[in-house]
Amino acid sequence: MPAARWRRYATTMMVTGMLLAGCSSQPVATQSSVASCFQFAASAIQRHVTVTGVPAACQGLTQAQVNGAVSRALRAAAAGVRGKVRQRQVIGRDRGYVAGLIHVIPASGPTAVAVPPSRPPSPAALGLAALIAWLITVGLGVSMMIRWITRTRRVGPPSPRIAARGLQAGGRKAGHQGR
Repeated sequence: MPAARWRRYATTMMVTGMLLAGCSSQPVATQSSVASCFQFAASAIQRHVTVTGVPAACQGLTQAQVNGAVSRALRAAAAGVRGKVRQRQVIGRDRGYVAGLIHVIPASGPTAVAVPPSRPPSPAALGLAALIAWLITVGLGVSMMIRWITRTRRVGPPSPRIAARGLQAGGRKAGHQGR
C-alpha cells in the first residue's frame, strides 16, 4: 500500500508541474547575474557550443562582469587538468566557444595626451654633456688625491713610539726571512 500511495503522489506532482509549466501565458522571467552568466558559459564550454550573441543570462551585466564570469568558467573547465601548461592549452582550446562574449573594456581614466615625438640630441649637446661629466670626474679625482697627500704627509719627525713600532715590525720581517 505505501508504494501505491507514493506512485499516486509522484504522478500527481508530475502532472501538476506539467500543467503549470505548459499553461503559463507569460514567459519565465530570467534574472541575469554573474552566477547565471558563469553557469551559461560553463555549460557552453562543457557542451562544446559556440556562443554567437549575448545570452539572456548575461544581459544587463556590465562588460567587466561578463568578462569575469567567462574567464572564471574557462578556469573552471581547466581545473581538473594537472600542470599550468596543460591548463593553458585547455583554456586556449575552449575559449573559442565563448569568445563572442569577451570584449575589450576601454580605459575609464583620463585620455592620453599626444606628446610630440622627440628628436635625438644634437652632437654639440652630447659633446657638452661629455665635457661636463669629464670635468666632474677630474675634479673628484684631484680632490681625492689632495686628501690622500695631506693625510700621508708627516709634519715633523715621527714620534719615538711610532719609530719603535716600525723597527719592531722590520725586525720581525727580517727574522722570518732569514730562517
